[in-house]
Amino acid sequence: MNSSTAARNGERVGLLWILEHYREVVTPEDGEEYWRTIPAQPMPHSGSPSGRAGGYNQAGAGRRPPRPQLMRNLLIASVVLMLQTPAYAVPPDGNFLPVSVWYAGGKARAPMLEPVTPASPVVWRQDLVRIKSLGFNTVRTWVEWTAGEPREDEYHLEPLDLVLKLAEEVGLKVIVQTYVDSAPDWVGVKYPDGHFVAQNGQAIPSQAAPGFCFDNPGVRRATLDFLKEVARHAAKSRAFHGWDLWSEPHIINWAEINYIPNASFCYCPHSMARFRQWLQAKYSDIPNLNRAWYRQFQDWKEVEPPRFDTILS
Repeated sequence: MNSSTAARNGERVGLLWILEHYREVVTPEDGEEYWRTIPAQPMPHSGSPSGRAGGYNQAGAGRRPPRPQLMRNLLIASVVLMLQTPAYAVPPDGNFLPVSVWYAGGKARAPMLEPVTPASPVVWRQDLVRIKSLGFNTVRTWVEWTAGEPREDEYHLEPLDLVLKLAEEVGLKVIVQTYVDSAPDWVGVKYPDGHFVAQNGQAIPSQAAPGFCFDNPGVRRATLDFLKEVARHAAKSRAFHGWDLWSEPHIINWAEINYIPNASFCYCPHSMARFRQWLQAKYSDIPNLNRAWYRQFQDWKEVEPPRFDTILS
């Protein structure tokens, strides 16, 4: 690799870092836009809030927001790099490298906030043409369960269909990102035992979020049926590039269960049954589990997920 190639690769890495860390615009009440950092870090395996309020990961909460001018400079630098190196979207080996930006149609990041109107095809097409002119080759679009299936088997995926159609026309690829954390209310009515259950045994009502427990067989079928319908729509378009089926994996998402201290999930009968199956595959028999856990279980039915820490655990 010569020095010019190394430099170009370094520019590409720098560009991708900028796009990853400064990709969402926040407009506070004073109207001054700035870019908010979204640190890439693992989510905790517990019900403690991930801090996603309004769609933003606040893992870095408490830090001072980035200065508007600095963020604008970073954005300008990223655009300049893209305009100078358009070939970086397709590396020399021919594999497609998506360089994407959020777009679900119109001004709203979340598609359920932007209805499809007779004017949408013209306006959204202009947006996509502008996105492509800035050097992006892909858009990430959001499909959300409550808006996409407000009643069982009644699907409303018109925003996805339109984005796919227009992206294909202008030459952009589409990554479909699905959110089933926001489950429609009919799921809870049909599967009343599908609620998340905290370590204290309390069931958590869903208020659009956090949805319902995927370990429940009925909830799992309903979730997969929705994903299958989204797949049928996406598969029809040559613009479709890939899936993001679970962005920011977390047991409880889009909700802060702050009335239960250190809430952890899920302790419903279905999750505990699957947990026992996992333990049986790992330890084979009760004596092995007893040695690992410092317990004296006599039967697998006695085993439950730990609900707190002890000096011996």
